[in-house]
Amino acid sequence: MTEKELSDILIKNAFYYFNAQNTTFPSIVIDKNDYSDFNIEVLKKELNKNNFDIIDGSLAPEPFAQMEEDFKVKKWFIYQLKKEEN
Repeated sequence: MTEKELSDILIKNAFYYFNAQNTTFPSIVIDKNDYSDFNIEVLKKELNKNNFDIIDGSLAPEPFAQMEEDFKVKKWFIYQLKKEEN
């Protein structure tokens, strides 16, 4: 699987959780170990093309910042950018 294909899957899943009212905006949290074979910079570029971003959990903004530190350092946070962030 390529970073583009992964990007498409992650965005689809983010919208799935949002539409199921499991999240307050399109977002998904993934485990760093599960995706260590992917180039995160390339993935970030693919996500950005679709108005999404990926950020290290330890640097994540609100509301992700409220999560436990031990949890955050093991995760990547993918979320839809707000209009003013474009």
